[in-house]
Amino acid sequence: MPEVRVVGTAGHVDHGKSTLVLALTGRDPDRFAEEKRRGLTIDLGFAWTTLPSGREVGFVDVPGHERFVHNMLAGVGQLDACVFVVAANEGWMPQSEEHLRILELLGGDRGVIALTKVDIVDAETVELARLELEERLAGTQLAGAPVVEMAATKGEGIDDLRAVLDSVLDTVPGAVDRGRPRLWVDRAFSLRGPGTVVTGTLSGGRLARDVEVEVVPGGARARVRSVQTHETSRPEGLPGTRTALNLAGLSVGEVPRGTAVVRPGQWVRSAVVDAEVTVLPSAPDAIGRRGAFLLHVGTAEVEVKVRPAGGAIAPGASGFVRLRLPHTFALQPGDRFVIRDTGRAMTVGGGRVLDVAPPRRGLLARLPALATRAQALSLGPSALVAARLAEGPARRERLPAELGITEEEAAGAGHIEVGGHAISTVALDDAADRLVAALVRYHDDHHLDEGMPRPLALSVLGLPSAALDMLAAKGLVMARGAVVSLPGHSVSFDAGEQENVDRVLDVVRSSGPAPPEASSLPAGRDLLEAMVKQGLLEPVGPFLYDASVFRGMAAAAREAASVEGGVTVSRLREVLGITRKHAVPVAEALDQRKVTVRRGDARFPGPTIP
Repeated sequence: MPEVRVVGTAGHVDHGKSTLVLALTGRDPDRFAEEKRRGLTIDLGFAWTTLPSGREVGFVDVPGHERFVHNMLAGVGQLDACVFVVAANEGWMPQSEEHLRILELLGGDRGVIALTKVDIVDAETVELARLELEERLAGTQLAGAPVVEMAATKGEGIDDLRAVLDSVLDTVPGAVDRGRPRLWVDRAFSLRGPGTVVTGTLSGGRLARDVEVEVVPGGARARVRSVQTHETSRPEGLPGTRTALNLAGLSVGEVPRGTAVVRPGQWVRSAVVDAEVTVLPSAPDAIGRRGAFLLHVGTAEVEVKVRPAGGAIAPGASGFVRLRLPHTFALQPGDRFVIRDTGRAMTVGGGRVLDVAPPRRGLLARLPALATRAQALSLGPSALVAARLAEGPARRERLPAELGITEEEAAGAGHIEVGGHAISTVALDDAADRLVAALVRYHDDHHLDEGMPRPLALSVLGLPSAALDMLAAKGLVMARGAVVSLPGHSVSFDAGEQENVDRVLDVVRSSGPAPPEASSLPAGRDLLEAMVKQGLLEPVGPFLYDASVFRGMAAAAREAASVEGGVTVSRLREVLGITRKHAVPVAEALDQRKVTVRRGDARFPGPTIP
């Protein structure tokens, strides 16, 4: 299949865009009877041709009237280049300016200027028009673009435009296949027999016959029955081409303009996104919370609530915003959009999506992270992954959908995978340093504790629990059950505490198998718990036994149960020389430790040997 590119027209109404497309392709892009009757393009038109290089070019012809800017915006979101049309007899006009600003906001930086209708003016007027073009385009993305003088109705300049357009497209990088196809629907109709057909410019990946697709918003599923490019059947649609899909199982009403056809499970459905916005210098007011705005992204046009980070963004300035949409859309970082003021019906700004799954925390706290993301977009997938993971771990399987990258790009960026999460190596090192410092402080402040409670350690770490286990495996920390400590840490007693420890041990050891209740011992609760953790004391019901004494009692009880074929609590009292007050909690403690096993009223030897 030859290389296929997509080119759009732009420019003021009645400057000859549709006439130019007809002269280039032999196809009239005006599809409706009203357009032909009025000589006015109302909606998008489509045509195609082959350039001298053999390259196929699909044209998206847009309306130039200010009342139909919303239709124009649906056609210029995914262009390789534009043919910007200005009539020599009228020169630069209001929609020339608005169309230029829209193209800039959408990233359109390749194009050809078609100076039309040169046959109906004199040479001086043509020269003045060229000078005005040079002045108007100075400092814009189309500054220095080649200018072709044309009289399309007479066929003059058509061959020159073909050659120049070919050379411009030579400089445009080819469409990238990331294995994540998306077709923004710009037209949907029904044919007798085949049924529902949608058209659009395919990007991000291939769509083949018989694959299952999903419509977003809405979520309807369908099967691709057939694929066409430029009215020619293809086994699959390729990224960067005008593509028509015949969808089985859907009505036309389920795939209107503004929906996107994607593969199920490959996209984050976003109704809230964080973005970078630039306000046009010509905007009458700042963009902030109070305005009423429409967002144009892909082929969609929806109301949007704009929440700037900080104050409103003034004309000519840029800033970060959170956009709230009425539906979920299949968006990804880097998607460009335009914002129009609803009341004034004018374009006021636009920008790029940065995050399709933003956290709930406030935008002001995210400013450094969003600035890093904005920079990463121009540096490539690895930088984008690094920027994302600098904010915290991410579910590994969500990275491609969240960042708009391939599985290979997600796997190849510098990070490690822990428990299904992708974690930045820098973030892991920082978190480890943070945890070690916190443990040092904790051990100093809580020297009677075995260590920091695991939930608190995880909170300090700020990473999934598997990361804590990884640090433990590396020997940086010790994770024992419910506590985390530094390697080699143990409970320690100061001089005053040691005196109380000795006093407690004297009491319980002298009491033998019948110690007093823990509440009567000469030490506080924290110290007694520390003695238990140290293995000095054994808790049995309300009592604390000397650990060695209890082990002897456990051995005697198990031996009696073995020799006698089971022992009751009464027999246990006799064997151990204790009263029922102590015998009942001792018997229950032996069962809990599986030294004995209770069956009915008797205890039998258990699997644990004291």
